[in-house]
Amino acid sequence: MHAVTIKDVSKRFGVIKALDHVSLEVRKGEILGLLGPNGAGKTTMMAILTGILTKDSGSVNVLGMNIDTDIFVIKARINSVSGFSGIYAQLTIQEFLWYYAKLYNADTKIIPKLMKLTEIEKRKHELVNSLSSGFKQRVLFARALLNNPDLLLLIILIYCCSMNQQLD
Repeated sequence: MHAVTIKDVSKRFGVIKALDHVSLEVRKGEILGLLGPNGAGKTTMMAILTGILTKDSGSVNVLGMNIDTDIFVIKARINSVSGFSGIYAQLTIQEFLWYYAKLYNADTKIIPKLMKLTEIEKRKHELVNSLSSGFKQRVLFARALLNNPDLLLLIILIYCCSMNQQLD
């Protein structure tokens, strides 16, 4: 079984083609990286896989289920880390993970194990907002593992440019 099967998927935003007949397969246990310039459709594809956006055409299967008909079941079996979305300033690391464990209906007993795995246990009483970017990413990674997902999407956006390019 494939973890993800995308066939001939297209998505438009007005006149802009974000995805134009994209197809790919990811086998269970395989790691796939999507690389491309800004505007290539990477974020749009991740938003479709997580059910945030709907595709205009094509088919998407996640963990053997159709994204159009089984999105709620799929959402329970996947998770993602996307930038710093969902960081709550006034919660400690431990409170943050407890909060999400309750949202995911996950066993809170896993929290100490995840904090140890991501090497954040010694800072569990610190406010998430006070952490460096790297430690925030560790907290978000621990959060993404709370529901023991069958599929984990790590969405990392890196933008590089030369000031000369920007000024031309």
